[in-house]
Amino acid sequence: LAKGVGHVDQLLEGILLRREPRIPLEGIKVAQRPMYVSSEKAVRELGLPQSPVETALENAVRWFTGHGYILG
Repeated sequence: LAKGVGHVDQLLEGILLRREPRIPLEGIKVAQRPMYVSSEKAVRELGLPQSPVETALENAVRWFTGHGYILG
């Protein structure tokens, strides 16, 4: 589905309207590949603090609400 929408966007935006497509096909292709990541290097080299995902989500919702991105 995403690839199809990307192709339509490429046709409409990129070719007909001569604008930068809003949904780049390359981005869709990259997003479809499995990616494995680790925070180990950031923790080791930068001392990045680790926190539970629940805390991170609560902080994010608080920030987005405080900056008007979420109405609460």
